[in-house]
Amino acid sequence: MKTFAYTKDSLARFLSHEDRLKYGVATGAQEQRILSGIQARINSGGQLFSFKKFTKNSREMCKPCDIETEVLVRKVNHDFLKLTKARVSNRADTISALKSVCSEGQAMTIIRLDIKKFFQNVSTSKVLNCASRGINNTYALRRNIERYLSWAETHIRGVPIGVSLSSSLTEYYLREYLDNNASALPGVHFYRRYVDDIIMVCSADGDPEKYIEEAEKLLPKELKFNTRSDKRDIVKLHYEKDEGDFNYLGYRFKVGRKGSSGSSNSRSITLDVAPSKIAKRKNRFVYTLLQFLKDGSEPDLRRRFLLLNSGYTFWDSNRGREMSAGLCNNYSEIDHPSEALKELRNFYRSSMLNPKFQLYHRLRYSHLSTSTRRMIISFDLQKHVEERKHFNFSPEELQHLTSCWKK
Repeated sequence: MKTFAYTKDSLARFLSHEDRLKYGVATGAQEQRILSGIQARINSGGQLFSFKKFTKNSREMCKPCDIETEVLVRKVNHDFLKLTKARVSNRADTISALKSVCSEGQAMTIIRLDIKKFFQNVSTSKVLNCASRGINNTYALRRNIERYLSWAETHIRGVPIGVSLSSSLTEYYLREYLDNNASALPGVHFYRRYVDDIIMVCSADGDPEKYIEEAEKLLPKELKFNTRSDKRDIVKLHYEKDEGDFNYLGYRFKVGRKGSSGSSNSRSITLDVAPSKIAKRKNRFVYTLLQFLKDGSEPDLRRRFLLLNSGYTFWDSNRGREMSAGLCNNYSEIDHPSEALKELRNFYRSSMLNPKFQLYHRLRYSHLSTSTRRMIISFDLQKHVEERKHFNFSPEELQHLTSCWKK
């Protein structure tokens, strides 16, 4: 049984097989030295966590530098979640519930909001105070969270992005400050938040800007809603003939007129992949082709193409478990046939067949084989995603294949 104590036995339960492989822990003696090292760090009162900073998608992110930090983050995160139940809501459940609400026939206003630079702007002192109230008398856990946030105050702005403990702490923080009150706002019939993305379905009688204003008042004072047009949607479905669309969590929701599905009491709802996510995949495909033109590795090209369009699992060292990812997993709720997938497939075909495509002539005179060209041209993306095709990629292969996408 996992406990809140930091004994060697309790810490050992968070030392994974992947950790042993990654850091070359081959013997029981080595493992004991690591566990003793963690206890020594805790008792020393010095630096408890060590993270490496790196940039991804223009954001500064963090990852553990050593096995001691890997284990400690996992242990502290587990204990905090056990006490507060501050888990991020299930993405698929949120999408399914939103789809059901939008299909109802009553008049409504749908509002999508995004918290501006949430992890960077959140107050570490307020997060600590909120967490301390949630875990009450567990001194060791509270002290280790304080040291985690102290590292953040010294080295970065806000909390470390990419670390599971940050997600858990900020999830609990917003649950206490925002969620419990926003769902009770007058006129708000449906409210959900997934990390920093918020969706509200409100009464058609109210002013949308007023709903936004009231919700923003509930935010901690250091946080604000993003005002960029691509980060905010307001869709008014007040009359039978009204229709509209909005993006949420990577999906494009298309809401039809009332009664268009054959029922006078409902609206048709179509889910597809959001345009921004299709554009991202197009960019990655172009980088894939550029990498092939650079290194000439056709096997890598084929594997990158499958990775880009399939499902796969990977080991998340922060959570200490396997996670699902890829096109087939991330967009399992879309309706078929999908216009977005059709657009993406046509883009792949054009790269091989259309002389106006930016890399067409370079590819034509390269040593790209006929079989690989044919694979890309004839690839049935619709069927591939609908059947949820999966492939296996090792952590090392994933790192190698995705490296050319990190521009």
